[in-house]
Amino acid sequence: MLNRIFTYNSEIITNKTDKGFIEFVNKFYLEIELYFKENQNHKFISYDINNDKVEKLKKYIDIPKNYTLPKVNVNNKK
Repeated sequence: MLNRIFTYNSEIITNKTDKGFIEFVNKFYLEIELYFKENQNHKFISYDINNDKVEKLKKYIDIPKNYTLPKVNVNNKK
């Protein structure tokens, strides 16, 4: 994603380093959350795939009982 933005939309990131990209992404997410706080008539849910439970989504979408979100690139060795 970083290379794609630097190649095709370089004007949106002023600091063209890894740190600059991380700052850009963090600012982007903060702006999204601020928009929805200021416009509460719009629908928005924030979901942390690493920490939130699937139950947080169940009240908004139909998810089968006892469903666990899949995890990719997980080492199954024990």
